[in-house]
Amino acid sequence: MKNYPPQFKADAVGLYESRPEATIRSVAADLQQGFGKA
Repeated sequence: MKNYPPQFKADAVGLYESRPEATIRSVAADLQQGFGKA
């Protein structure tokens, strides 16, 4: 299991909660694109 910094986790949860239509998979894809890992 990967370890992520607390701020990254908080940002991921915030992104998920801010978009009612979002799935966990779509949020994960958005976060990966943010790190240049499309």
